[in-house]
Amino acid sequence: PQKWKAKLRLIIVFKKDRGDRNRQKDMAQKHAVQNGVTPRRIALIKKKFERQGAPPCRMRLREWIFRITSLLMMVLLFTILGLFLSKPELYAKFKPPGEYKLSGWQTCECCFITNIEKLFSGHRDIPAQYLNRKLFWCFNNVDDAKHFCGDDY
Repeated sequence: PQKWKAKLRLIIVFKKDRGDRNRQKDMAQKHAVQNGVTPRRIALIKKKFERQGAPPCRMRLREWIFRITSLLMMVLLFTILGLFLSKPELYAKFKPPGEYKLSGWQTCECCFITNIEKLFSGHRDIPAQYLNRKLFWCFNNVDDAKHFCGDDY
């Protein structure tokens, strides 16, 4: 117990050592040597705290648990966002407020495009992936939204 207390006192002193604690450091070293801590062990403890940015106990189990939990949460978040973006029905009810630019407030009018032919110059220019499906699109003004989404917008 005395040896552990001496080691702990050394660790505390070395951790707080900022140049103004020399007397406290010397007393802790003398006390540690008297209680059986070898000078070699003192040098090892001192070396641990002299390295910049290295904590004395690295990669403990709780750190791994925290890292793995963070990774799983990030993967789960990206999975949910990916699924959310792949199904327009999930975000079709979302009405974004728009954005404020130097030209003024620009709103976002979002709807499903029913007249896909109007997006392209001719029927032959329409890519095959757009032929049989409704696209969810956002426009800057209501007139464009009505033009591409139909009058029921």
